[in-house]
Amino acid sequence: MALYMAQFAYTAEALATMAKNPQDRSVPSRELIEKSGGRLISFYFCFGEYDGVAIYEAPDERPLQSQAPSGSAEGAALCWGVGCPHFSSSFLGGVGKRTLQ
Repeated sequence: MALYMAQFAYTAEALATMAKNPQDRSVPSRELIEKSGGRLISFYFCFGEYDGVAIYEAPDERPLQSQAPSGSAEGAALCWGVGCPHFSSSFLGGVGKRTLQ
């Protein structure tokens, strides 16, 4: 399976609700990803344009793209960024070697 990264941002209303009732927000994300045949690897909160990032494995990005709006509504996420494929350094090294030959 391929590795993906998705960025997300919460609405102001969702942040206020989470402050009043703190919960592990990785749980709904994990359930959404597993429902799509993938596996959540890591889930981080961060500063900046997005409130967090999820790293996950999935057969492809299509199942998550189709379910993101429903998952976003449940989690009150403003944006669930499209999963961007990520490649290992060994994979990229192999591409470079093939390109130079």
